[in-house]
Amino acid sequence: MEISKNEKVEKHVDRLIEAQELRHSKYYSWIKNIITLAIGFLGIIVSLKSDNLQNLYQYIFFVITISTLAIGILAGTLILYSEIDLLNEKRKLEQINLGRVINDKEIIKHQALNRRKIFDVCEYVFIITFVISLISIVIYSTLSDYETTKNEVTTEIKTK
Repeated sequence: MEISKNEKVEKHVDRLIEAQELRHSKYYSWIKNIITLAIGFLGIIVSLKSDNLQNLYQYIFFVITISTLAIGILAGTLILYSEIDLLNEKRKLEQINLGRVINDKEIIKHQALNRRKIFDVCEYVFIITFVISLISIVIYSTLSDYETTKNEVTTEIKTK
């Protein structure tokens, strides 16, 4: 018995759906890990912050680091919510299919569910803010080391 073209297409569509669901699962797991690391990093930075920032540039880069981490965490949280939003859309489709079955109409077997554009924007914000925060923390720590070294050298020169 030969498999019809429709059966072959349906088989491949089912595989595609399965692969997409696995991808989403791994993607959201990755986002959760990044958010967890960012929250821990934010807590450490705030708790270990020096009481007296040596200059304006240190302060600016400290604020940039904290702000971009916070924005990245918020964007990541919204990305995680997009999973719930997609499941709501899937539930609505299933409700429509139930109504179609009750009314003896053909059900919608496969329909692409796309996330809203706001969640795509959040994904870009998520990545960009974390890159900026990493660059900013490197500059902040470099400035801190520079100021510490400069103060040590100045103190050593004064004592001589």
